Amino acid sequence: MLDLLNKKNFVNGKWISSSEEIAVDNPATGKIIGHAPDISEKQLREAVEVTIEAADKWKNSTIEQRYQVLRKWQELKKKYFKELADLITLEQGKVISEAQGELIYGGAFIDWFACILR
Repeated sequence: MLDLLNKKNFVNGKWISSSEEIAVDNPATGKIIGHAPDISEKQLREAVEVTIEAADKWKNSTIEQRYQVLRKWQELKKKYFKELADLITLEQGKVISEAQGELIYGGAFIDWFACILR
């Protein structure tokens, strides 16, 4: 999973990178686990602008569209549960059981919000 995230940001449907990088470490061990792009101010502004546009689209989406997005999000969280828990453990230095619990706890909120849409 780190290979998908390492040295890139996903913005507006595409992966962007930078020649400058920021090291990401595991706070429990101090070991460098990857690098994130240190994007330029221009790239950051573009990311903020497309995020604002996406928020406007979300605001204007139907209840059914929102429900489907939340269900898909939860489906993907379940599908990649192990990988996400491993990533949380690496990035935050948590024990695996705490990372798994965090995913389960957060998933309950996704389910709750999806259910109140129906």
